Amino acid sequence: MKNEHYYLYMIQFSDGRFYIGSRKSNCEPEKDTQYMGSPVTFKHLWEDPNLTKTKHILKEVNSYSELRELEPVFIQKAWEKFGSDKCVNRNSAPAFHPESSKKGGLESYKRKTGIHGMTREELTKCASLGGKKSAVIMKEKYSRECTLLSPEGKLIQFKNIREFSQINNLDHSNLTKVINRKRLSHKGYRLP
Repeated sequence: MKNEHYYLYMIQFSDGRFYIGSRKSNCEPEKDTQYMGSPVTFKHLWEDPNLTKTKHILKEVNSYSELRELEPVFIQKAWEKFGSDKCVNRNSAPAFHPESSKKGGLESYKRKTGIHGMTREELTKCASLGGKKSAVIMKEKYSRECTLLSPEGKLIQFKNIREFSQINNLDHSNLTKVINRKRLSHKGYRLP
């Protein structure tokens, strides 16, 4: 039987940003040096040759359930202490602190977005299709038409902010702020 280890870690980037993650490993955390996280939203940070990355072990725990319970708490505390500009988990955390998810769920219910904005027929269809296919339906239903000016001054139209951000190596959160008029520009992209 393999000896399993569960731990929380932080990847520190040389520009001051950091990522908090959790890991189940067959070796002790200090010896698990090859694993440097599995980026989703901010993959470009890991691929940037100009940024050095350092891994720090934050805490070792006894079980997977304890790990899943502690990770969002560590992320929430990092957001509160350092802000979302430093802690890059804001879009990629697998689970969120109970208070954050509670607020998000209530907002979704009030605004009738997500599953709360679907008809019974749409919910039934999504349930019968399964995860990936139902995600496509949700994306189509809730994607909105957006128009921006590129850094070169060209008018760009697209429907899905998240996909556009990933394709153009942009931060989804900051681009959403531009579209919602809470920020003037992001990497040269701005409203017309």
